[in-house]
Amino acid sequence: MSERTPEDVATGILRIAVGGTVKAVPTLKAKYAPEWYESVLTFDGDTKPLTEWTPRDARVVCAAAVERMLDLVVAYDRTDALGGRAWLEENADPGELHKALLAMVSNANPLVDAAAVVDLFVTAAAAGQSVPLSSTNGASANGDSTPTPSENG
Repeated sequence: MSERTPEDVATGILRIAVGGTVKAVPTLKAKYAPEWYESVLTFDGDTKPLTEWTPRDARVVCAAAVERMLDLVVAYDRTDALGGRAWLEENADPGELHKALLAMVSNANPLVDAAAVVDLFVTAAAAGQSVPLSSTNGASANGDSTPTPSENG
């Protein structure tokens, strides 16, 4: 994925390569970004410990990850600039969907590591695994990973 040019930023587009062509996708506007980004981070599914996985489970997870990426790319592309779901299913490969999703997550929430979000949440959702979200913002004032109450009460 290449960096956006100043012209792309000014015109509000992402250049996404899919199916042998580069398409200009309008960026998701601030009104819609929080809801879309939340959909990246949420999913339903049954959990199964990795130690109990079979080769079939791994195949199912791979297929589900592609479906998950496709769902999220289509949801971001509100104008169907990429050609819509049917076109993407026929023409985009999983690597292209992954790169498109990285660009989309980077734009929807520029303060996060898009690769970490996509890889963690898409794979976890496809596997039906939960991803624990930290309820703290890092180490406490005394350096412990568990917050301690302040002396003031």
